[in-house]
Amino acid sequence: MSTLDLIAAERLTLADVLGTLTPAQARTPSCCGDWTVHQVAGHLLMPLATPLSRFLGHLVAARGSFARANDRATRAFAERPLPQLAAGLRENARNPFHPPTFGHEAPLTELVVHGQDLRLPLGLPVRFPPEALVVALDMLAGRKARRAFVPAGLHQGLRFEASDVGWSAGTGALVRGPGAALAFAMTGRTQTLDELTGDGVAVLRAR
Repeated sequence: MSTLDLIAAERLTLADVLGTLTPAQARTPSCCGDWTVHQVAGHLLMPLATPLSRFLGHLVAARGSFARANDRATRAFAERPLPQLAAGLRENARNPFHPPTFGHEAPLTELVVHGQDLRLPLGLPVRFPPEALVVALDMLAGRKARRAFVPAGLHQGLRFEASDVGWSAGTGALVRGPGAALAFAMTGRTQTLDELTGDGVAVLRAR
């Protein structure tokens, strides 16, 4: 499958998940900052359905801070009802958008990471195709990820190994575990660290 095929499959799967959520589940705090599950869902659709001019307006209001603009745009967009967000993901399943200077690996990585941000607090199963995990792991281990996905210095002196998809990268103290949990931890999130093994886990936890 092409990366765009993998993206489409994940958007459709996520839309199905959103369609099963109760209002209380949608209001649950996610693993992504102080966004709710509903807001994380909105974030994944927002760049596909927001005109550039509108986002630039958020950027101006945020005084040039992309992070603050992204937060403002996400919160505004996520005021839409959850069924509307699910329908939007279905309609945009094959939308080819990707951020400037990145390829389709970036939106696929967002689906792998943010897909866990909203599933884990709800106790929902986390399953991704091996091909999608490898693309996301390659992305997170690469230099480009430091621009948006990975805190500076987080991976220094660490070797990451996925126990289920035959993937590895880096050198140093070992961090090993399921590909989805590994990808989540490689962004600096702590919720899946207990699923990982190796001397590098303590290093990653401390950072």
